[in-house]
Amino acid sequence: MSVYDTTFVLNPQLEEAGLDQRIKEVVELIGANGGTMVKENRIGMRKLAYEIKKLTQGYYISLVYEGNGALVNELERRFRMDENCLRFLTCLYQEVTNIMESALMDRHDRGHGDHHRPHRRDRYDNHRRRDDDDFDRNDDDMEDDSDDE
Repeated sequence: MSVYDTTFVLNPQLEEAGLDQRIKEVVELIGANGGTMVKENRIGMRKLAYEIKKLTQGYYISLVYEGNGALVNELERRFRMDENCLRFLTCLYQEVTNIMESALMDRHDRGHGDHHRPHRRDRYDNHRRRDDDDFDRNDDDMEDDSDDE
């Protein structure tokens, strides 16, 4: 059995009792299909990145559970049938944590955060700039050329 993380977004217009009932149904479905709950995280009301069914907010819930592929298929089938479920996403929890750990290790190995990158204004100060002397020198050269003629 694998560990999965399913995050789903419910219609924010549901009352608190309706939200609790939907979440309870999903948790019971996991138990009925041989899965075991590991963690339930009610993230809460969040702004959606884009409009879904003319809604700009959604109620986010994340469930971490242990189960098999048939359980995931059944959950996603139920989410598709429920008109109050705006979006859902299921991924292997262990793969997600492994990816995050490897990304953090890569960042640490490259030394990010250990060195100081100069401020933008400091980087530009190192470039050669034209001084007023350069312009004066060019003006003097032009005057000398006119005297020769």
